[in-house]
Amino acid sequence: MSPAFYPPTRPLGIGEVLDLAIQIFKATAIRGIPYGICAVTFEQLPNIYDLGSGAVRQPYGGDRPLWLALFFVGTVLALIAWSALLLQQRAIIEQRSSTLRPQLTEALRRLPVFVLATLLFFVVVGGDFAALLLVPDQYHSWVRVPLIVLSAYLAVALSCTWPAVLLVDQGPVGALRHSIRLVWGNWWRVCAIYAVGAAAVMVLAILVAVLIALVVPALVADIPVMMAVYRVLANAMVAVVAPFAGALVLAVFGDLRVRKEGIDLQQRIAGLAVE
Repeated sequence: MSPAFYPPTRPLGIGEVLDLAIQIFKATAIRGIPYGICAVTFEQLPNIYDLGSGAVRQPYGGDRPLWLALFFVGTVLALIAWSALLLQQRAIIEQRSSTLRPQLTEALRRLPVFVLATLLFFVVVGGDFAALLLVPDQYHSWVRVPLIVLSAYLAVALSCTWPAVLLVDQGPVGALRHSIRLVWGNWWRVCAIYAVGAAAVMVLAILVAVLIALVVPALVADIPVMMAVYRVLANAMVAVVAPFAGALVLAVFGDLRVRKEGIDLQQRIAGLAVE
């Protein structure tokens, strides 16, 4: 792997950013999938509890204390797994130590900031829907559309919050500001990159779903068992897609830092100083 593999050595075009994301995915998928499996498993802890206890699934667990505790613990553990995944991928492509212990240690160290930044992200992106409380019900359909557009804009603008926390050691508010500063002036580029990446994942998901729909009924006749198999396979696919999502975020973040912060020039200067 070339030392110049990541971060990019120059600003990249949209196709080049996607190509970089694919390269990162290829280099990190095998060691990244276990983190994705852990994240998906932790997120499913409340559902696993329902399945094991035979309880009927209810919104928010029907206010059952154990369900809520599992949801909270599972969410925190999933955030740790996602953090460790991103750190692991960065370590691999920058040819640093990629063993499990340093990634988990760093993920745990940054966990409080990561959680706060995640909460702020969802508050900012979804907070505008509180405006529906001030609008009569008959106008909700009209108001909801611009709110969705605004939320989509904010989601893209703040999409670099997590790498800013984990890779640049920013605080919660600083990470949101850093993301906005990087994406500012590049919103359409970033949106196009995410859209193409999401479209590729959707096409893959549809193909896998069609394959599952053809194979599973031929092997399993019982409807509840069939649905359980579908759910397991869907979660397995999410675990596989997780490294690609991390790769896409890293590629976008690296390209934006080159464009806005000139880290490619910093690398060249550092290389000349060493020589």
